[in-house]
Amino acid sequence: MTTISDVLGDKSHEVLTIDTQRSVQDAVERMAERLVGSLVVLTRGRPCGLLTERQVMLEVILHGCDPRRTTVGEIARRDITWVDPECSLERCMSLMTERRTRQVLVGHPPRLVLGLVSIGDVVKRLAAERSREVDQLHEYIQGAVGPWSWVRPDRAV
Repeated sequence: MTTISDVLGDKSHEVLTIDTQRSVQDAVERMAERLVGSLVVLTRGRPCGLLTERQVMLEVILHGCDPRRTTVGEIARRDITWVDPECSLERCMSLMTERRTRQVLVGHPPRLVLGLVSIGDVVKRLAAERSREVDQLHEYIQGAVGPWSWVRPDRAV
């Protein structure tokens, strides 16, 4: 069974953060620099929310707020979904679907953050696993046909 810990092994363990008091402009610049779509929001060093590109669009741009004057804490999502590193990919995907979130924190709340996993990370890993399974089944079937290769296709029963 593949776990979220395995997914973290495929990517950087660095979790990008920003303080609640920083401006949305600062957050967007940080996301753009690092080519990421979300930041973990901290208050007094503890994770308290997530800021995503989507939140910026919905809360700042759509409402015409000034990103230099709007703080991260004003718009960040506070409902963080946490998963244990040993959580299965299927369970993680199920939680993401139930809670309508595209990112989960990996670790042990409220402080220990081991990583951040996106729905893209989970889907990519699941797709790779399914592809491997298909390849293995294909090899098995090809190998199983070998001993009966003397049977002519035009005489199949």
